[in-house]
Amino acid sequence: MIKKIIEYLVLVIITTCVITAYGYFYIINRDAVDLRELCLTCFLISSVLVFAINRLLKYMGDVRYLHSPLSKIDKMEGEEFEYYLKLKLMKFGYKVEMTPTSGDYGADLFCFNKDETIVVQAKRYEANVGTKAVQEVVGAMEYYEADSAVVITNSYFTINALNLAEANKVALIDRDKLLSFKKEDLYYSE
Repeated sequence: MIKKIIEYLVLVIITTCVITAYGYFYIINRDAVDLRELCLTCFLISSVLVFAINRLLKYMGDVRYLHSPLSKIDKMEGEEFEYYLKLKLMKFGYKVEMTPTSGDYGADLFCFNKDETIVVQAKRYEANVGTKAVQEVVGAMEYYEADSAVVITNSYFTINALNLAEANKVALIDRDKLLSFKKEDLYYSE
């Protein structure tokens, strides 16, 4: 629905640009309108508008994505879940890089700012998350020399995963915190 409205607005704006450009050239040069200049002006104005509208659509899509309910998150693929987390972490002021899908040394996301680096292991699971995810992010923390490590899931953690995370000072964000976690949740607290 919103996309249709925006497409209609683009059409109206482009039409307005053509009429405005034609009027502009007609007022300046009453004898003849230079068709090449008219076309170039319309093209430039239209290009800028299309670029701006594409950016707006991407932003609107990201905002909708960012406000996904748990039911939608539960249906996401692994990379989709990572992208969702990337958007959430960027809201905290981090630059966030998604690591390659293989050979990532145990981190799915790498967050950093001028003061710190955080490695994130993202697990979009139906079952509870076990110790393997914690072991992987501990390895990633060492490999990337990160200041902090966190495992984020749409599910819950096993008792063994909770114990291992506590022993290694790894922050855990489960289903109950997923939609509302804050920057301070990315750090282990006793």
